[in-house]
Amino acid sequence: MQRTKSIASKIVLLTLAGGLLAACQAADGTMQAPDTAAVNRIMQGLGAIDPNEKPIDYKPRAPLAMPADKSNLPPPETQTAGAGSENWPNAGKNPEIEELRALYANANRSNQPLSPEQMRGFTLTGVDRPSDRQTQRQRELADGAHMTPEELQGRGHSLSSGEAETPTARLQRRYLTEPPTAYNEPSANAPFPTDVKAAEKQRMKDAEDPMSGALIDMRCLEAGRSDC
Repeated sequence: MQRTKSIASKIVLLTLAGGLLAACQAADGTMQAPDTAAVNRIMQGLGAIDPNEKPIDYKPRAPLAMPADKSNLPPPETQTAGAGSENWPNAGKNPEIEELRALYANANRSNQPLSPEQMRGFTLTGVDRPSDRQTQRQRELADGAHMTPEELQGRGHSLSSGEAETPTARLQRRYLTEPPTAYNEPSANAPFPTDVKAAEKQRMKDAEDPMSGALIDMRCLEAGRSDC
């Protein structure tokens, strides 16, 4: 009796297991879900999937290559890459970058336009640049503004004191867009414009004075000639 009951219970369990397996099996007789099986059939029809393709046989990764002699290994590196490393770029010690930082740090950019140096992104070292106020005033005068009495007095004083422009007065280079100072150096034998003007005035004065002893072009004595 007991044996008959145990056999019956085993039969029931096997029947339930078979039913569960049949429920898990798809309608097409495979272990794939219906949507997956449909996609695979479509891809096989398009030739994208080989129906006879064998599954990939994945193998474990090869072990690491260990050194043959473990007693002669280099010591681990203790110095890490950082500001103290000799290979670290010294960007903070670049004088051009420091000069640009100081230029932008000292400039009040809240209500003032950028200076020409800031718009160009660089400055020239060793050059005395005029102040922003002086540059702004020069622009106003170039636009047609009237000079103040103090400016007129200072301009007249400079002219009366004989402070003429020297050949080296224009040898100062303010921007990189200007030619180098070596290109602006006048030749030793070339006359300066002020000397040419003075010589021209003296020539005209001698032409007007017949008693000066200078040679007179007889064509200049003709009436109506103004090119002498």
